Amino acid sequence: MFPFASRFFGLKVVGPAFMHECDFCGKEVPLVLCTAFAWFTFFFVPIIPYKRVYPLICPVCSHGFVLSKEKFEEVKRVTKCNLALLKGEISEAAHKKEIDLLLGQFESKIRREMEEEEPYVI
Repeated sequence: MFPFASRFFGLKVVGPAFMHECDFCGKEVPLVLCTAFAWFTFFFVPIIPYKRVYPLICPVCSHGFVLSKEKFEEVKRVTKCNLALLKGEISEAAHKKEIDLLLGQFESKIRREMEEEEPYVI
């Protein structure tokens, strides 16, 4: 038996990012942006965090992709805009204008990277 291991704990949901057809379940849903830490564990007790990951997860089947820190920051801007709309802080017209601007800058880059990334399962 090995008392030392590595596990992911503390999945924190940042919010809904953008619509995408999940490669695993085939549903078109808004992917959820999250953060999680990999922890060094001793007998399944988390001791020391040593790595942070940034998954973009399908809310239906929990499959997704891990983003780089830079891409996480870009998608986080879209997520903040989506949350502002859901809270009623901005109008739908302002949201559409902002999202078109943000997604036009990097959506195609993210989709290309997602196709190249290894699948990630929570």
